Amino acid sequence: MKREIIILASCVLALALGITAAPMSAQEPQHGIKELMDNREYVALMRDSEKLQIEEDSVSRLIVDARTTFTQMRDSLTSSNLDTEYYADYILNLEQKIFELRSRRGSINNRINLIEQEWVLSQLSTPNTSNDDIAQEDSTHEDVTTEVIKRRYLIDNACFSEELSASDYSDLRRAQAEEREMNAIINSYISTYNDLRNIREEYLAATDEASANALYDSFNDKQRRLENLNTEMHYKWNHILDTKYFAYGYILEKRYRYDLLDKAAADFTTMQQRCVANDGIYSSNELMHYAIGRPTLLNYEIEFARDMEFSEAADSLSMVRDSLKCPNYKLEPLSLERRLFIDYRPIVIGRTNYYNSSNPVETLRVYERGTIYRILLGKFRTKQPMTLFKGVQPLYISQDEDELYCYYAGGFETRLEADEAQLFLLEKGFKSPEICRWHDGKMINITLAEHDPETEIHDTPVVGTRYMIEIESDNLSDEVRAVISEAAPGKMVSRAGNKFVVGTFTSRTEADLLLSSLTENAPELVATIKEIELK
Repeated sequence: MKREIIILASCVLALALGITAAPMSAQEPQHGIKELMDNREYVALMRDSEKLQIEEDSVSRLIVDARTTFTQMRDSLTSSNLDTEYYADYILNLEQKIFELRSRRGSINNRINLIEQEWVLSQLSTPNTSNDDIAQEDSTHEDVTTEVIKRRYLIDNACFSEELSASDYSDLRRAQAEEREMNAIINSYISTYNDLRNIREEYLAATDEASANALYDSFNDKQRRLENLNTEMHYKWNHILDTKYFAYGYILEKRYRYDLLDKAAADFTTMQQRCVANDGIYSSNELMHYAIGRPTLLNYEIEFARDMEFSEAADSLSMVRDSLKCPNYKLEPLSLERRLFIDYRPIVIGRTNYYNSSNPVETLRVYERGTIYRILLGKFRTKQPMTLFKGVQPLYISQDEDELYCYYAGGFETRLEADEAQLFLLEKGFKSPEICRWHDGKMINITLAEHDPETEIHDTPVVGTRYMIEIESDNLSDEVRAVISEAAPGKMVSRAGNKFVVGTFTSRTEADLLLSSLTENAPELVATIKEIELK
């Protein structure tokens, strides 16, 4: 049967779940809607729903502000646990408030929907004659009892209320209302998507961790908003397709219009194939399904109206098709990886009095995510004078579980850089500098662990391209060493046969900068960049 073909095709896109439709407040007035708007309970409920939405939006903004403050306090070394606990509880209370507001609004909207359904059913038993129809009847003085009144809005024509069951016709009217609701949802989606793209750009450009974390949380909030809008689009659009294809197919089948049914099924299949071909490519499959499917459904409605000789409806739908501007669904998917604001700093030798009472040694920061290597210079029962560390910068201090004061130097992204720093400190006279690694907040002393056969070290593999500067010379003057120290602070300078090697560098830009400085200040030297591939 053709009807079954149409139903099967339209149901392919639909899920077996339902979603509560929004009230008719966002819809344009329809014929006979005045009686509904005269219902005092209905109008009061609509007002209450709108007030709750405004209150929910206000609480949502408070949550975003509170999360920003909480993130800044959490990352601050000066904030107390009481402060962070207060804001955590505050945010929890606001989220509970959001839940209560949404529950109340959901109950109100359910009552609104029930009133609307009752109104729709009441319209089925009364003539649906517009003012235009009455004026036309009065002017022509024709006997309308023997003529089928042809209406501008397709589903207002009598064949639907006469040939469909009351529940099916009510469902069809709901689908028609959902088409208008789809426009509001799509506009909201595109607006939220643009906000999301702007937030991503701000996040990538952020220079401090607190601002970046607030933007990251805001990005995730907007992402969840898009997911909710996608869900609404999915259920509404599939309900529209399923309901309308069933209604039109049912009436055409009763009239044996199998040619139109076959064409509708073929067009629907083509539409589905286009959707499948674009599946997963863009930001929203649901937006893509609508943008591709809307013209197909509209063409079907025009052909149906013409076949039924509903000329006013066909003309009206044709005008809609001519002015139709489907949304741009080719939006790139937006994702965001959380940035690691880890302070990687090479070791340099400076003044022995660099750290003092006015500029104390920094407290060691342990990062919750990511990997950093530092060099342990020693553990002591008491704090040590800065002369002991020979001007090494930067220095960090912490206390271990034995309450010993631990002094660490530098911060490195890779094991290779940490190895170079360890050799550098050995050359400077430090007896036993040890490499320590923190990964996602957990520390291991790699130097000690490598000498302990019972300890397994799951070190972060060092891979990728590194760069070194090779200088062909038997000796480097103090001037050249000063150029190297200024352009590449903290980088190792070592002899390799009749050459000197500087590095390694993790980026080509750093190596190019040193090479340019050498060329400018010591043009007699032959210096080249060598690439090393670590596997």
